[in-house]
Amino acid sequence: MTILSVELNKLVNPDNGHPFDVVYICADSRVTRGQTVTTELAPKILPVHMAVGNKHGERHYFPPYGFGFAGSVLSASLTHGVAEHCLMALFGDRGSVQPTVEEVARIYAFVAESQVREIGARLPMEDAQAALFEAVVCGFSPDTTRELHEPFTLPYPSPDLQVRCHEVDLSGGVFRIGLGANEFDKARAEMSANGENPTCVNVIEKLLEQQLHQSVGGYLQAATVDPSGFYQVELIHYTDRRAIPDAKYLGIDLAGIPRPKNFKFGQRAIGDGRGQTQIVTTH
Repeated sequence: MTILSVELNKLVNPDNGHPFDVVYICADSRVTRGQTVTTELAPKILPVHMAVGNKHGERHYFPPYGFGFAGSVLSASLTHGVAEHCLMALFGDRGSVQPTVEEVARIYAFVAESQVREIGARLPMEDAQAALFEAVVCGFSPDTTRELHEPFTLPYPSPDLQVRCHEVDLSGGVFRIGLGANEFDKARAEMSANGENPTCVNVIEKLLEQQLHQSVGGYLQAATVDPSGFYQVELIHYTDRRAIPDAKYLGIDLAGIPRPKNFKFGQRAIGDGRGQTQIVTTH
């Protein structure tokens, strides 16, 4: 399992001063099997790419939504791969409008049912719960965030298995999923009581520092989703009043990865509660 949280914020466009909505998705990177840590380097927040072709041989790409999950890495990763394949194989007329977040979430729900049934049917009955996961699909169509949630109560495996998909209201604050949800709520309440800024980024960083739950650990991973699309982001830390951002992903320094000729690696970086945003690149 893991902890994954989603939070709606308002930022100001520095170019025109206009406010806009942005969804923050944050998670840890640990994967466990029983009491054993399998890896600390698991991507759990991924872009949802979409493209539409037409009879004229043209292809148009839409701004990507975001997908994040807690639970079975195998089930969730296979679900994402199959669902994104479908979304990259769309065919329509010129000027086709981007699928809504709800439509995309229902594709994920349909694929998730088949993947969980397939994996669960091959596991011993006592291990069947290991195939389950919860997930969110986030995006703007124009202003919607959808949750893909699997609260299984039926004996499993079962032909009656259903993935429940419903909209999440983020106006009240933060939404979270995963085994670390209770610890997340406690840490968020403590930070509020102490006058700290309880953003989803800051709360998960605190959980990673304190190691309050065996299944929550590794590295902070975060992304933003706004009307222009999905962006993996790095967190800017401050030392002696100076911002020190790194071009890293899951603790991996992107500067050490072989680069294509004439390119660098770069990604957005966000401030830890100070409203800072910038682009971080490798040297």
